[in-house]
Amino acid sequence: MLAFSLGGEKRKTSLCRSPSLFDRDFPRHHPENTPKKDGFANIKRHYESKHASFSATFPVGSIARKDKIEALKLSYSTTSTILTTSSTAAEKATAASLRVTWELAKKGKPFVDAELVKVCTLGIVEELFAGDKHKDDIVNRVKQVQLSDSTAARRLETLYEDSFSALLAELKCVDYMSVAADESTDATDTAQLSVFVIYFNGELFKEELLCLLPLKSNTTGEAMYNSMKSFFDKNSLELDKINLLVTDGEPSMIGRKRGLASRLMSDHPAVNSLHCIIHQTVLCAKLSGEMKGVMDTVIKIVNHIRSTSSLQHRLFKMLLQEQEAQYSDLLQHNDVRWLSRGRVLQRFFALRKEITEFLSIQKTKKADEFSQFMQDQESVALVAFLCDITNHLNNLNLQLQGGDSNVGELFEKVSAFQTTLGVFVADIEGKKLHFPTLHDVPTNGIVLSRMVALLKNLSENFRSRFHNFKIPQQLLLFVRNPFAVAITGSCPAEAKNAVPAIDEGAFQLELVQMQANDVLKAKFREERLCEFWAHSVHQYPNSKRLAIHILTMFGSTYICESGFSVMNLIKDKKRNRLTDSHLNQCLHIALTSQKPNFSKLSKEMRCVTSHSACSQ
Repeated sequence: MLAFSLGGEKRKTSLCRSPSLFDRDFPRHHPENTPKKDGFANIKRHYESKHASFSATFPVGSIARKDKIEALKLSYSTTSTILTTSSTAAEKATAASLRVTWELAKKGKPFVDAELVKVCTLGIVEELFAGDKHKDDIVNRVKQVQLSDSTAARRLETLYEDSFSALLAELKCVDYMSVAADESTDATDTAQLSVFVIYFNGELFKEELLCLLPLKSNTTGEAMYNSMKSFFDKNSLELDKINLLVTDGEPSMIGRKRGLASRLMSDHPAVNSLHCIIHQTVLCAKLSGEMKGVMDTVIKIVNHIRSTSSLQHRLFKMLLQEQEAQYSDLLQHNDVRWLSRGRVLQRFFALRKEITEFLSIQKTKKADEFSQFMQDQESVALVAFLCDITNHLNNLNLQLQGGDSNVGELFEKVSAFQTTLGVFVADIEGKKLHFPTLHDVPTNGIVLSRMVALLKNLSENFRSRFHNFKIPQQLLLFVRNPFAVAITGSCPAEAKNAVPAIDEGAFQLELVQMQANDVLKAKFREERLCEFWAHSVHQYPNSKRLAIHILTMFGSTYICESGFSVMNLIKDKKRNRLTDSHLNQCLHIALTSQKPNFSKLSKEMRCVTSHSACSQ
């Protein structure tokens, strides 16, 4: 090594240093090889030094030179076309693979079914295009689509990432979102916490599955809160944006100190909580006293006929078939299912004559007891009454179910049913217009008094549970019909309490202007409620903010219950090795309202049409 001084600074260099690329191409001290500013001169020098033989073989201006250049251009064009066509075919095959995986995931089908789709498609092509000159080309294109089970799993991950990233992008821009949370176990007894969100993305109100969080050990409120908080932190979502958390009535959800709702509200005071309205109506309808005894006896009779022995059950079904009964069998009661009790009673009462006859021919003590119950007029009358009232409760339950229902709509239906109960009390002692099953059954004053007592008790249950509803009725009325709210009433102050960002005075003035706007009234009558608040009130920012705050609120955990039904279809006993990650992805795609751009996704992937799958 030699050391020399340059400008007072010592530098070291090696005598055996290999020449760099720059040294080889452009020697530092050769003026002819110094890069020139004129780009054409550089190209000319490269041509004369590297392609001198071309000029000698094909002189400038000769016909041979022109033909050679045209041949080279044609060769380049053909090569480019082949590369482009190959790339396009690979992208289309990948897009098709993504599309098949998407459709299978929407239906909750296993990954291995993707290969079956390919086999079926080839069979269809063979039959439909037999003798067609393009058949071989179509078959080859179908064969290029990658649809193995491992490829389908990777496609699923790609689709999920695309859909989930779009969901996160929207959630990070919203002002409010409501969360519905519920817990259930899958086919392998793993507890799964489902978290759904409803939000306004600037154009639409959307309900989406946010996540399915596995709870490996305890299912306490603390464990659920920590799991949900960790997910929000990981994805940079703000818990403070939650305006309402809706849960079922489990202690782990609504416990005062360690429930999920209480833990969330203690860390984030702006968050409110609500006990699912549907669950509350089911609790209101709980039977007690004599009515509960009648219902229990009906269940015992059904279980006696259906579950005592297989022979007895077959004989009963034969009796129904011989007598051409209205139904072919009895239904068994399941207390977990909301509509079960009403449907069991309806089927039981419709087959009461056949049941009585079947019990009478049996020679057991239990059958005799049940036979006496079936022949007692008071008991039959009470069964008929329960059949009618549970039918009304089931109708209410069905009205409360379904997607795209906000908390205001649900509360309005519950309030209407409370008024209906008062009508029932007067009707049951008169024409029995609302009790068709009871109408043709003999009754007496004592039995009617018991029925009236149950209706009054039911009405009191509804009143006590929904009397102190957390969301002020004036705000719910404002969203449902802003033209029916009193301008000088409590609505402006309640709006300020619900949404502190609202200017109370400006909101009151907006209310005056809205109620005087005939064009807006016409739009309110013509458009759906969500469409009206989303697109027709831009000039009233405080009113729109309040409406979005209320409309982005779940009223029940129905969406969680329906999501668990889909989860059980996806992960059943035959598919019990499905990982928690893939279960979350499958459920998300099965329930999402978004649809990806398959062509765009395929272009973003490195695609091949060989046996190896495309990889990102």
